[in-house]
Amino acid sequence: MFKLSDYNKGISRPEVYLYLISLFFLILLAFGKFDRYPIMGQLGLAVNLEDYKILYPNLIFEEAYLSSEYFPGVSYIIYFFRLFLPDFLIIEVMLILSILIAVFYFYLIKKIIKEIFSKDITFENYWLLALVISMWLCRDWVFYVITLKSDILAFSLIFYAFLLGKPHLVGENRNYFKLFFGLIIIAYAITIKQQAVSLLLAILIYSLLNKNLFFKFYSLLILSIVFGIFYLFYQNENLWFHTILRYIEDGFLSLNQILRIFYKDFILLFLFGIFLAFSSYHKLCNINFNEKLIFLAKNIKSNLWFYLIISFALTGIISGIKVGGNTGNTQLSLILLFPFIYIFLYDFKKTLLMFFVSGLLILEIPNIIHNTNKYIQAKKFQNTAISLIKEDNIKILSDKETFFASFLVKKNNTLISYDTLRMLNDFIYNNVSQDSYNRKILNYGYDYIFLAKYRFTEDLLTEYGYKKVYENKLGLIFRKT
Repeated sequence: MFKLSDYNKGISRPEVYLYLISLFFLILLAFGKFDRYPIMGQLGLAVNLEDYKILYPNLIFEEAYLSSEYFPGVSYIIYFFRLFLPDFLIIEVMLILSILIAVFYFYLIKKIIKEIFSKDITFENYWLLALVISMWLCRDWVFYVITLKSDILAFSLIFYAFLLGKPHLVGENRNYFKLFFGLIIIAYAITIKQQAVSLLLAILIYSLLNKNLFFKFYSLLILSIVFGIFYLFYQNENLWFHTILRYIEDGFLSLNQILRIFYKDFILLFLFGIFLAFSSYHKLCNINFNEKLIFLAKNIKSNLWFYLIISFALTGIISGIKVGGNTGNTQLSLILLFPFIYIFLYDFKKTLLMFFVSGLLILEIPNIIHNTNKYIQAKKFQNTAISLIKEDNIKILSDKETFFASFLVKKNNTLISYDTLRMLNDFIYNNVSQDSYNRKILNYGYDYIFLAKYRFTEDLLTEYGYKKVYENKLGLIFRKT
């Protein structure tokens, strides 16, 4: 399935340099995200699994270890890597893996486009358009995906399972090993992210509209697997609370809130529309909108990919407009629609696309410098934590933003999560006063505190006998005197 020849057809040397620079920039951007919650939450689950043989912490203050908002699938990967990689490098490895997952997604989308659009379609502009859409219209999605936010991994694995087994194709010679392996992949994908369950909507509608008996049977197997996994997760009280129950009452944003959060996205889409109109008018691209739209409309009923893509994209939109949502979720929907975007826009002048990618990379330079400096600060923070804490059997309080350093000194010590404590306070103990909540935490008498700068006031920490022993841009370390 993977062929090197797929990537070197019609690629010029300047284009290769552009891809290498893009990859290098993505790595630098990712390395500046040590303090981001998606990867820290899953790392916390992996640490819990090793130390306490549980994933999600119990719902009591004394055992409020770091948790995650997402299903635990990614934590299994981290747990595996920690078996043979030093903790000091595990975050870099996982951030690079995040980038490779994004590349893997676009590789699969290329295969899907070939299956959707049976007519002649060229791919010489594929990776350039992927970069343009990602860096122009979906910048916030890039921000999340390079920190191991697991949506795209779950969706990619489901795409791969169907590409591998091809249960939807009539008259296809069945490879039952690939079909069985596809079910295993889908099962794992469901454990990665809650939104992967939207797969059921896609296969249900496709099964009702098509007379493919084998696919109906395969869908029943998928349905059984999904319900089995959710039942197992439901039986785990801690997992179910941390990933489902605490969000079940979240409402939706008001129209004013949606406009305030997403107005930049609307502006970028408008500017992109002007760019397309200008390019089409000056014959820099050949969109041929009506012909391609008619072709897609005629083939929707028998096209499984349409139902999968739309079902997954809907989860991004719903997540984006719920309370706590963000533009990264809605931009995920746009990225999921990339197969259809490419079908309409593939016939572009390559030099124009290369010019735009170059411009987007140049605009990214300030962020590259900023994130490189953050990475240096993160490694200094880690080194300080290791050199500072040599004791055993001590209690450490840390938040997600500083967990990248505090987990390095976790061995033989107790590491409590500020974020889990706050969540327990909000959902179980219902203490409304922030000051009384902070004082309740400090009454537990931690030996060291690792926190981002906005968590506690230094006056309050001093009142409780803590002295600041280290500070940089990513946070502070306090020691009990």
